[in-house]
Amino acid sequence: MTLAASPACRPRPTPLGASAVEAPAPSTAPSARDAPTAGSAGDAARAAHPSARPAAASAAPDAAGELEPGDVALPIAARAQAPEAPPSGWCGETAIQEALLHVGVWAPQRAIHRAGKPAHPDLYSPDMPVALDAFGVQYTWFAGRGRGYVAFSEFAREAIDAGDPVLAGVKLLPTQHPEWGLDHFVLVVGYGRRGLLVNTTWGRREWIAKGVARGISLDTAAWAARIRGVTVARGATPARLAAVAQRDSSLVLRATCDPGLVVEGTRSPALDLTVAEGTITRVHCVRP
Repeated sequence: MTLAASPACRPRPTPLGASAVEAPAPSTAPSARDAPTAGSAGDAARAAHPSARPAAASAAPDAAGELEPGDVALPIAARAQAPEAPPSGWCGETAIQEALLHVGVWAPQRAIHRAGKPAHPDLYSPDMPVALDAFGVQYTWFAGRGRGYVAFSEFAREAIDAGDPVLAGVKLLPTQHPEWGLDHFVLVVGYGRRGLLVNTTWGRREWIAKGVARGISLDTAAWAARIRGVTVARGATPARLAAVAQRDSSLVLRATCDPGLVVEGTRSPALDLTVAEGTITRVHCVRP
């Protein structure tokens, strides 16, 4: 596949205003260790992975990605590209940042960019797995299932039901570069009758259906990675993190553990931690 090029990371429609603070709440060949495996689906999977949950009737809207009863969504807030991002944008860096928060890691977008060791101002598709590997992320490639919306939707739904978000390369229509295999990176965080719910990296969520003529399109989806977790010490589990306040040099992270676990070094299943904004922070959960 032709490599994605950088200018597409910036939104063409003007995005809704968004701060860096969250609400609480062309391709690299896959290696043998990343061969896809079948995921579980449905109610049993969501019971085992409570982070993937159907929306309640009173579910609060999340910008353009409003939830309604029956939708299934992971609690991963949409983030915007950092103000320091180059004119080409940092869509890959932002999508990885969102995924890392879900597996207990806070990393500034500039650190993610450096980890990918790119030869240009933003991460291209060959750089993305380099950055993921640098943070110890465990992932499975979307491979061997064909190409396009239907096959990708099945892959993404399996992942969401198991509590795993999906990094995906997408086209932006009408495309300025039809020769590219992908124009932009997003994080898929849910699904429902309206299609797949993605964090756009523009500070908002959007529902993406099959056959759209404008905006984000998954109709030719081929580059994607299911984020399964990160390497942690025996007996530990990654916390779920959300950035709930940000100042010039510090950040407040809300850490939440699965039922029966507490934040490492405490007796609490959830708490707010203040960390230096520019540092990489990992938060684990353990049995009390």
